[in-house]
Amino acid sequence: MKKINYKDNLNLNFAVIIFILSLLFLIGTINNGNLIFKNTSVAGINLSGKNKTEAKKTLQDAVKNYEGFKFGDKTILPQEAGVSFDVNKVYFYGRNSSLPVGLWERMAANFTKRNYELETKIDEKQLSSFLSKKTDDYNTASEDYSLAWDNGLKIKPEIPGKRLLITDTKEQMLENARFLKDDQALKTETVTTNKSVKDLESANLFKQTESSITVVLDSRKWEINPATLAEWIIFENSTQNAGLSSYIWPFLKPTSFKLSLDDNKINIFLEKIAKEVNITPQNAMLTIVDGKATVFAPSRDGYMVDVADGNSKIKDAFIADDRTASLKVNKKPAEVREDNLNNLGIKELIATGTSNFVGSPSNRVHNVKNGASKFSGLIIDPGQIFSFNKLVGAVDASTGYVEGLVIKDFKTVPEYGGGLCQVSTTMFRTALNAGLPIIERYPHAYPVQYYSPVGTDSTVYDPNPDLKFKNDTDAHILIQYNVTGTILKFEFYGTKTAKTVKFSGNEDGSAAVDRAENLKPTIFDQDKKGKGSLTALWWRFIYEGNKLVRQDKFYSAYDSPDKYPH
Repeated sequence: MKKINYKDNLNLNFAVIIFILSLLFLIGTINNGNLIFKNTSVAGINLSGKNKTEAKKTLQDAVKNYEGFKFGDKTILPQEAGVSFDVNKVYFYGRNSSLPVGLWERMAANFTKRNYELETKIDEKQLSSFLSKKTDDYNTASEDYSLAWDNGLKIKPEIPGKRLLITDTKEQMLENARFLKDDQALKTETVTTNKSVKDLESANLFKQTESSITVVLDSRKWEINPATLAEWIIFENSTQNAGLSSYIWPFLKPTSFKLSLDDNKINIFLEKIAKEVNITPQNAMLTIVDGKATVFAPSRDGYMVDVADGNSKIKDAFIADDRTASLKVNKKPAEVREDNLNNLGIKELIATGTSNFVGSPSNRVHNVKNGASKFSGLIIDPGQIFSFNKLVGAVDASTGYVEGLVIKDFKTVPEYGGGLCQVSTTMFRTALNAGLPIIERYPHAYPVQYYSPVGTDSTVYDPNPDLKFKNDTDAHILIQYNVTGTILKFEFYGTKTAKTVKFSGNEDGSAAVDRAENLKPTIFDQDKKGKGSLTALWWRFIYEGNKLVRQDKFYSAYDSPDKYPH
């Protein structure tokens, strides 16, 4: 008997089945031709039995009529978010190129309905920009509960925030677009607060705000009423250690609550009081008599409210039965006093500086003398940076000035204090001659006749530009001034150093002079920016013995006066 080979039969049967299935697949393809298979929908639109042209037209109409999906309280078209549709692949819905998968889809089409998503194209840059903008529109921060005053301390409940979930929103937008759904695409989550009003609902913490706090200084009083206290309150909680259990079950640690007051708001309140009661110390005003510093106006000690101590006293009163906080003042002695003149180091004349205001009209002369007088007897401490604008004070009618010409906004116009730059220029030259470091200095917009030699002027105007220099000596410097004819002169008294100061219009230091008023700067670019324009360049050299220890370059570019009409 011939032996039957079951393995060969099995292979044969399998091959026959594949052949039959392939034949069916081929017959189905021929029968369906260019038609969409039955039970086939795209984005919920039934395309069964339509040819490619009909199906494409149907999808194009559907896309055209699609009104978009919800995004919050608005309706958004996919195109606004960078999503567009591709209906050119309509023939391939339900037609997989793989034989087994394609055959299965062909067979399944006879029994089950299938709904495919529309092919889409995504502009990632536009989509990211869209979501970024919407994030700014929809995100809101959570707010902790707060306390307010309304015939008693009230609790304003916390307000949760919300946050746009970008990934979830993006996925829902694409889902809506691909199936032409009008569903809500915006996905957000609630952002909870760190502090909940529930923490306070059972806590009786507010009796501290039922009455005012009285702040007392001698016979003066200031009231902090309950409404103000409510604005100052901050909430503090602390976790108490409950022994070993707090380490084993830390979430069981008991929590305590207390009200405190905002340090910053207390300090603002106290600083307002300080402005009313503080007495600023007044240095003794000095003059030079027979070569010695002599007092012509006595010193006066100051008194300052101790803000830190007052802050502590108000906090103590907030939690105490006694609702009174007594302020403390600290004495602040004047730095320059009759009893410490010998310690100031004001021993001798260390430098002078001059300028000539010949040709000035009477109003300008008045302002020069008035401005210079503001510095008479002024003391510059060791290490102090002198600021002309800060020390000259207000410049207006109340401080004795009249109108004179100033350079402002590309014009030369009358204004209170016109001519004050004669004072700052003279001060600048005195600091130069003393060898003091120049921190800030600006030339005028155009050359001014009163400031020869050109390039040694210093313009000022509150708050800027300013003239600043530093007292880098170990002694105090006393400023004195005098006016002789049309010559303004400043004198600096202090302790001489070993420095020697020279000035030159040449970088190599040749043809050097001892004073800034006598130098000959290098002049170039004359009339380059118009008639009268020029640039001045010069150097200051500071020596200790024969050693050069500092070299300063001063560059001043001046415009044409014609550009600043009167």
